[in-house]
This record gives sequence, C-alpha cells and structure tokens, in this order.
Amino acid sequence: MTRFVFSTTAAVLLLATSVYAQEPPPLRAAVDGTFAPHAFPNLSGGYQGFNVDLANEIAARLRRKIVIDAAQFSGLVPAMQAGTYDFLAAPTTVTKERAESMLFTEGYLNTDFQFLIKKGSPKVVKLEDLKGKTVVAQANTNNLEQITALNTAQNLGINILVVNYFREGLPMVETGRATAFVMDDILLSSLAASSKSPRDMRPRSARIRPAPRSSC
Repeated sequence: MTRFVFSTTAAVLLLATSVYAQEPPPLRAAVDGTFAPHAFPNLSGGYQGFNVDLANEIAARLRRKIVIDAAQFSGLVPAMQAGTYDFLAAPTTVTKERAESMLFTEGYLNTDFQFLIKKGSPKVVKLEDLKGKTVVAQANTNNLEQITALNTAQNLGINILVVNYFREGLPMVETGRATAFVMDDILLSSLAASSKSPRDMRPRSARIRPAPRSSC
C-alpha cells in the first residue's frame, strides 16, 4: 500500500513538473499593418512600428513569445472578441460601447480628429465648411462614428464614403472623388508624407472636439 501511494504521488509530481516545464503558447496580437507609424511593412516581410515594438516589449516582460498578425482594422475587434487574439496592439479609441465588452490599458496616446485635404480644395476651418461635400472615413472607427453623428446632428448633408482599408482614403482625395478623409492626426500626417505629392496633401483641423484617448 505504501509503495502504491508513493508511486502514485511520484507520478503526479512528475506530471506536474512536466506541465510546468512546458513552454506556454505564444501570445497572439494584431495590428493594422497600414497604420504607419504604429505598424507598417518592413523589408524582411514582417511589420515594424511603435505599436509593434510595444507588443514585443509586453511579451518580453511577460517572458512569453508573441505572434503579431496584420489585418484590416475593421476586423480586429470582432476577431479579438471571437478569441482569435489575446489583445490588440493597434491604437484603439476607448468608447462606451467598446468598454462594455473590452478591457483597456491606461491611455498612452492622444489623437486629434482631422481631415486630409488636397491643396487647392475649398478651405476647411470648421465642420460646416464640409456641408454638402463628400468625406471618406474608415469602417468601424471612432472617426466614422463621430462624423456620422455630427453630420446628422447638424444636418450638414455630408456624403460619407466608407472604406475598409486605411490607405483607400488617400486616392479618393488625390483624384477629387472626395473633398476630405477623416482620421486621427498622426495617421493622416504619415499618409500625407507617403503620397505622390506630399506638399499637396494637408491634414487640417476643423474646430471639433478631439478623439478620446486611445489605448492598446
């Protein structure tokens, strides 16, 4: 009887040791790989940027490996809620609706609500200057929610075009299909710098409230 108990105990201890010795699975995170300078392609085929560095640092401090996927922003929140990802490394604006089903870190970035406008277009210094014009916004973003709400509340008659990918907004402004592209100031500055004629693409504020603090 003693031998049986000893053998069973030894097996349990061996199993426990084996379980603890196993390396935990890598963390799974996601970014929008078109959101420079937060995340953008590098020459080796992967992604680089501030938020990629931030995610890697989180994993290093947790002593975990990490896999960082890139996908369009509109699909990131649903994918995390479905269990595909442990956390999102893309800058994600805190809203009441999102906070009901997501946990946010302490804020690390403030962004302003701006419009990317082509040089020579009608001057925009206030939101009312876009009355009756066409504005591009990205799907599932706080920017789309804000411009839609303001458009309705102020009866501006703005025609809002919705794109899935961040960089789809730039050619619409360049070709004149849209007067402006609404997005966070940091992203618009990066987008303007990467355009065919950077000096002709100018992010502008329009006297509206800034976007809430963004969190990872």
